[in-house]
Amino acid sequence: MNKGELRVLVGEYLKRTDFTAVFDNWVRFTSVRIGRALRGQDNLEVEVIAALANPQPLSLQFRQMRSVESQQLNSTYRLQAVDGAANLLALTGSFPVAYRIEGFSLQVRPFQALPVTLAYWKEPDALPDDSSTNAVLEAQPMLYLYGCLVEAAIWAQDPGSASGYLSVFDNEVATLNVQGSEANGGDTPVMGVG
Repeated sequence: MNKGELRVLVGEYLKRTDFTAVFDNWVRFTSVRIGRALRGQDNLEVEVIAALANPQPLSLQFRQMRSVESQQLNSTYRLQAVDGAANLLALTGSFPVAYRIEGFSLQVRPFQALPVTLAYWKEPDALPDDSSTNAVLEAQPMLYLYGCLVEAAIWAQDPGSASGYLSVFDNEVATLNVQGSEANGGDTPVMGVG
C-alpha cells in the first residue's frame, strides 16, 4: 500500500472526502505514534558503524535501542545499558562493555574506535507524496489506517470514535510487539527516546 491508497481507504472508512488539507498531518502524527509504540521487524534498523565516535550521533528516527554489539578481536560482544553519566564514566578496561543514550547520541565506555553494530527501533520513513510507502505501511497497513482514523476523530472532535480507534490501534501494536518479541528470541529492549 502507498500513501495515496491509504488516503482512499481512510476516505472510505470515514465516508467523506473533505479531509485532504489535513491528511498529511494525520499520516505524520500516525508515523510518530507508530515509532513510539511498535517494536517489530518492520521498524527495526540495523546499522554498522565502522569506527565508533564518542559520543556517536544517532539517527533522528531513533526511538529505542535493542542492542549494541562491539567487534573486539575476533568476537562480538553485546554491551550493557547503564543509567547515569557517573555510572558510565566509572567503567575502565581495554574494550567497551557498556553504553548510555542521551538524547540522540550514544556513549560507550571504555571508549575505543571499534566497529559497532546498533540495532534499534525507529520511526517509519516519511511519506512525502501519494506514491511513497515505507516498510510499516507495506507490511502493516492497518496500523496506518487506524492511526489515521484516530487523528480524524480528534480532528472531527469525536472523542468516542477516537477512543475506539485508539483501542484497535493499541491492540494491533500489542499483538505485533508480542510476535516481534517472540521472533527476536525474547530480547528485552533497553533505554530509549520516545
